[in-house]
Amino acid sequence: MTDWKDIHPDFTDELQAQWEQFGLNPEEVEEWIEVGLKPKEFDLFFHIQSEDYEIDDIKNDMEQGGWLLDELRREFYENKKESKESEGEIETRVAKRRRTSSPERDWTNIDSNFTPELIKKWKDYGFDWEETKDWIDTGMKVDDAGFCAWLRDEVEVDSDRVLNYENIEDLQEQYQEYLSVNHQIQTDHYFF
Repeated sequence: MTDWKDIHPDFTDELQAQWEQFGLNPEEVEEWIEVGLKPKEFDLFFHIQSEDYEIDDIKNDMEQGGWLLDELRREFYENKKESKESEGEIETRVAKRRRTSSPERDWTNIDSNFTPELIKKWKDYGFDWEETKDWIDTGMKVDDAGFCAWLRDEVEVDSDRVLNYENIEDLQEQYQEYLSVNHQIQTDHYFF
């Protein structure tokens, strides 16, 4: 378990919770901190996301000597100052936006059983929010990330095509065989 103070000494439990509300794991937050966001700038992060920028956009811009992050920060704080909203009103507005205009960051909108660990598992298998939603909408469960990745990568079917299979149980049995064989190969490789 990552101590968020190792990411930045200014992290508190409250700030950590605010970042986690966006569905971010410590490694993702650390990337944003490394490019220049401060732990208290979770609302700036939300603004950047609402402008359709991702961490790679910021990194690429920085590598080319650009000022994208500085411009987004300036724009955000100018708008904040101009509106003269109190900090509490801003937090309320940001929380409301999170719930309404940015459901892609709230994985519990896909399924209320999503936890940070399960979100990380899906992301580790290369699924984003939209792809995960597509798979869950086919009837997959939140703990089926490995199975869905196997379907995508080994069987070469997407979430739309898996709906055409009459017997998903057959595919699940094939996946269990695949896991069994792969586990044996890994075990044999480890011992020899």
